[in-house]
Amino acid sequence: MRVSVIGANGQLGTDLVKTLVGAGNAVQSLTRAQVDVANRDSVATALGCFAPDVVVNTAAYVNVNLAETHESDAAAVNVVGAGNVAEVATGLGARSVYISTDFIFDGQKPVGEFYDVDDSAGPLNVYGRTKYDGELAVSAADPNVLIYRISSVFGAAGSSGKGGNFIESILKKVRAGEIASVIDDNQMSPTYTAATAQLLSGLIGQGAVGIEHGSSLGACSWFDLAFAAADRIGFGHLVVPVASQANPAVKRPSNSGLSVAGLEKYGLQGLDWREALDAYLVEKGNL
Repeated sequence: MRVSVIGANGQLGTDLVKTLVGAGNAVQSLTRAQVDVANRDSVATALGCFAPDVVVNTAAYVNVNLAETHESDAAAVNVVGAGNVAEVATGLGARSVYISTDFIFDGQKPVGEFYDVDDSAGPLNVYGRTKYDGELAVSAADPNVLIYRISSVFGAAGSSGKGGNFIESILKKVRAGEIASVIDDNQMSPTYTAATAQLLSGLIGQGAVGIEHGSSLGACSWFDLAFAAADRIGFGHLVVPVASQANPAVKRPSNSGLSVAGLEKYGLQGLDWREALDAYLVEKGNL
């Protein structure tokens, strides 16, 4: 296949390009410098010269805190941009894939339960709302779109929008002998980009449509993830749990664990979050 990947230098985009190329696909790697998703003409020019069979849009405004005060900027990428990519892809006869997030949910499920693909959305913040509006926009443009939700992403490339990733920030702190205080009263399903890129590549190859979740198996708190990462390199004692603020400036779902049971019908299965973490630590040379 001929696959265009928008956001090719991000955490997921980087690993997805490697995976798709490794599977024998012709891949067009598009970075923010090469295509402005908020500009339909820019999208049309970039994709038109490649004539893709599939377009994967990983581009997103991902800074949750900043989105609260820059809603128009977040919407330009997450809503308008998402719609532009899906519309142009459909016009070229290509299938579109949109990367979404667990933050479209309200997080009210009891701990131990997971959000299914058909659960109702209820975003708590601007980021989640714009990503959900993006889902609606791409669905309107392409009835056969694949919406792929992931959460709490970490990958070797790091996030250009956040300046690295959570795990690297924790490891840098504890290696310096500093205490890392991490919230422990929430639940989420971490997503290792190298592993989820394999899943997404498999879905694309099988022509999957609709909505699927692609995070790791299971759920944990941010404290659990931080402690596990630090403990694997001998610094677990420097990670301490703290409660989240009672009235945070930006509301976040308290339990956004994602069910990945839908992958089974494609013969696919994600890694347990602990296995995914170990694989990441090995990839980064920490183990």
